[in-house]
Amino acid sequence: MFRTLIICATLATPAIADGIPTLPGYSNFRTPETTIVDQPMSYVQDWVMSFPEEGGNASLQVTAGFSDDGLLTVEVTENGVADDSVSAIQKRFDLRRTEDWRWELVAYGFRQKCGRRDMTGWQVDPCP
Repeated sequence: MFRTLIICATLATPAIADGIPTLPGYSNFRTPETTIVDQPMSYVQDWVMSFPEEGGNASLQVTAGFSDDGLLTVEVTENGVADDSVSAIQKRFDLRRTEDWRWELVAYGFRQKCGRRDMTGWQVDPCP
Protein backbone atom coordinates (compact mmCIF):
# COMPACT_ATOMS: atom_id res chain seq x y z
CA MET A 1 0.00 0.00 0.00
CA PHE A 2 2.80 2.41 0.91
CA ARG A 3 4.53 1.84 -2.44
CA THR A 4 1.29 2.63 -4.29
CA LEU A 5 0.90 5.88 -2.33
CA ILE A 6 4.46 6.86 -3.20
CA ILE A 7 3.84 6.13 -6.87
CA CYS A 8 0.63 8.17 -6.92
CA ALA A 9 2.41 11.05 -5.21
CA THR A 10 5.23 10.98 -7.73
CA LEU A 11 2.77 11.09 -10.60
CA ALA A 12 1.72 14.51 -9.42
CA THR A 13 5.28 15.85 -9.33
CA PRO A 14 7.21 16.99 -12.38
CA ALA A 15 10.06 14.85 -13.59
CA ILE A 16 13.46 15.87 -12.36
CA ALA A 17 15.14 14.96 -15.62
CA ASP A 18 14.27 18.00 -17.71
CA GLY A 19 14.17 17.38 -21.42
CA ILE A 20 13.80 13.60 -21.18
CA PRO A 21 10.60 12.58 -22.97
CA THR A 22 7.89 10.39 -21.52
CA LEU A 23 7.25 7.29 -23.61
CA PRO A 24 3.98 7.15 -25.59
CA GLY A 25 1.31 5.31 -23.59
CA TYR A 26 3.08 6.05 -20.31
CA SER A 27 2.92 8.85 -17.76
CA ASN A 28 5.90 10.55 -16.18
CA PHE A 29 7.22 9.81 -12.72
CA ARG A 30 10.11 11.05 -10.69
CA THR A 31 13.38 9.93 -12.19
CA PRO A 32 16.74 9.96 -10.45
CA GLU A 33 18.60 13.24 -10.57
CA THR A 34 21.34 11.52 -12.53
CA THR A 35 20.49 10.81 -16.16
CA ILE A 36 23.86 9.24 -16.96
CA VAL A 37 24.89 6.16 -14.98
CA ASP A 38 27.60 3.49 -15.05
CA GLN A 39 25.14 0.60 -14.67
CA PRO A 40 21.68 0.71 -16.32
CA MET A 41 20.12 -1.46 -13.61
CA SER A 42 20.86 1.24 -11.04
CA TYR A 43 17.51 2.79 -12.00
CA VAL A 44 15.63 -0.26 -10.74
CA GLN A 45 17.87 -1.67 -8.03
CA ASP A 46 16.05 -0.02 -5.10
CA TRP A 47 12.72 -1.35 -6.31
CA VAL A 48 14.10 -4.86 -6.79
CA MET A 49 16.01 -4.89 -3.50
CA SER A 50 12.97 -3.79 -1.47
CA PHE A 51 10.70 -6.43 -3.03
CA PRO A 52 8.44 -7.76 -1.61
CA GLU A 53 7.26 -4.84 0.47
CA GLU A 54 4.39 -6.86 1.95
CA GLY A 55 3.25 -10.47 1.85
CA GLY A 56 0.63 -11.81 -0.50
CA ASN A 57 0.74 -12.87 -4.11
CA ALA A 58 3.17 -10.26 -5.34
CA SER A 59 5.55 -11.02 -8.19
CA LEU A 60 8.25 -8.95 -9.82
CA GLN A 61 9.47 -9.24 -13.39
CA VAL A 62 12.52 -7.42 -14.74
CA THR A 63 13.20 -7.52 -18.48
CA ALA A 64 15.95 -5.87 -20.48
CA GLY A 65 16.77 -5.95 -24.14
CA PHE A 66 18.07 -3.98 -27.08
CA SER A 67 15.88 -2.44 -29.78
CA ASP A 68 16.78 -2.28 -33.47
CA ASP A 69 18.05 1.27 -33.01
CA GLY A 70 20.46 0.23 -30.23
CA LEU A 71 18.51 1.47 -27.22
CA LEU A 72 18.52 -0.65 -24.08
CA THR A 73 15.01 -0.97 -22.64
CA VAL A 74 14.69 -1.94 -18.97
CA GLU A 75 11.17 -2.69 -17.76
CA VAL A 76 10.08 -3.62 -14.23
CA THR A 77 6.57 -4.97 -13.64
CA GLU A 78 5.09 -5.71 -10.23
CA ASN A 79 1.91 -7.79 -10.09
CA GLY A 80 -0.20 -8.41 -7.02
CA VAL A 81 0.13 -4.88 -5.63
CA ALA A 82 -1.23 -4.52 -2.08
CA ASP A 83 -3.57 -1.66 -3.10
CA ASP A 84 -6.88 -3.18 -4.27
CA SER A 85 -7.40 -0.42 -6.85
CA VAL A 86 -4.18 -1.35 -8.68
CA SER A 87 -3.38 -4.86 -9.91
CA ALA A 88 0.02 -4.13 -11.50
CA ILE A 89 2.51 -1.31 -11.91
CA GLN A 90 5.24 -0.93 -14.48
CA LYS A 91 8.24 1.37 -15.02
CA ARG A 92 10.23 1.52 -18.23
CA PHE A 93 13.58 3.14 -18.95
CA ASP A 94 15.15 3.54 -22.41
CA LEU A 95 18.90 4.09 -22.31
CA ARG A 96 21.63 4.73 -24.86
CA ARG A 97 25.33 3.90 -24.51
CA THR A 98 27.49 7.05 -24.38
CA GLU A 99 30.90 7.53 -25.98
CA ASP A 100 32.58 6.91 -22.60
CA TRP A 101 30.70 3.58 -22.17
CA ARG A 102 28.19 4.87 -19.64
CA TRP A 103 24.39 4.84 -20.02
CA GLU A 104 22.21 7.88 -20.73
CA LEU A 105 18.49 7.90 -19.97
CA VAL A 106 16.70 9.01 -23.16
CA ALA A 107 13.03 8.20 -22.33
CA TYR A 108 11.02 6.76 -19.47
CA GLY A 109 7.49 6.03 -18.34
CA PHE A 110 5.11 4.65 -15.75
CA ARG A 111 1.79 2.88 -16.19
CA GLN A 112 -0.54 0.69 -14.17
CA LYS A 113 -3.33 -1.83 -14.47
CA CYS A 114 -6.40 -1.06 -12.43
CA GLY A 115 -7.89 -3.73 -10.20
CA ARG A 116 -11.43 -2.35 -10.02
CA ARG A 117 -14.28 -1.85 -12.45
CA ASP A 118 -14.14 -2.95 -16.05
CA MET A 119 -10.81 -1.31 -16.84
CA THR A 120 -8.52 -3.59 -18.79
CA GLY A 121 -5.03 -3.06 -20.09
CA TRP A 122 -2.40 -0.57 -19.01
CA GLN A 123 -3.58 2.86 -17.83
CA VAL A 124 -1.74 6.17 -17.75
CA ASP A 125 -4.08 7.90 -15.29
CA PRO A 126 -4.35 6.92 -11.62
CA CYS A 127 -6.83 4.11 -10.95
CA PRO A 128 -10.20 5.05 -9.44
